[in-house]
Amino acid sequence: MLKRIYPALKICVGIVFGSICTLFIVESFRSESVKIGIPLGVHAATSAGNDSFSVATGQIDENVEGLFLLDGVTGDLTCNVISIFNGKFFARMHRNVLNDLDLDDDKNIRLLLVTGMWNFRSQSGQMRPSDSLIYVVDSSSGNYAAYAVPWNKLVSNKGRQGSHIGEIKLLDKGTSRDSVAN
Repeated sequence: MLKRIYPALKICVGIVFGSICTLFIVESFRSESVKIGIPLGVHAATSAGNDSFSVATGQIDENVEGLFLLDGVTGDLTCNVISIFNGKFFARMHRNVLNDLDLDDDKNIRLLLVTGMWNFRSQSGQMRPSDSLIYVVDSSSGNYAAYAVPWNKLVSNKGRQGSHIGEIKLLDKGTSRDSVAN
């Protein structure tokens, strides 16, 4: 008689165990960040480059993204923004970073470019810094600088084709080879 009860008992235990596991899995998918169709709030910026040219992307405001280009030979940093209405570049900001990084036209310059998220809170008015910071580093000297793009959100909302030209603003600079800081 025990031989007949044990297989049935094993099946019942298996069903109970499977039900408990299924319940845990279903409950884990009830989190807001896992539901299909709901954005996870992931922001991806990317950068690539070599000794003579670097490119990166970064959020300008909640509607538009900037394409950041850094010429490693001339030191020209440029931000181009595409219109949300017609898909054309309509804004361009520029700055030469060589003076900011205390570099001359030395052949040993090796510039790197990355972007990061930023929410500057103490600014009011129409002109505000972009939602991204631009970091430029000279790997030869260890000098670095942080930049922001001055941005008027109304410009992207109007979607006018034309020239919105401005200057990328230097926020701060430093060096990684500072003996006082290290």
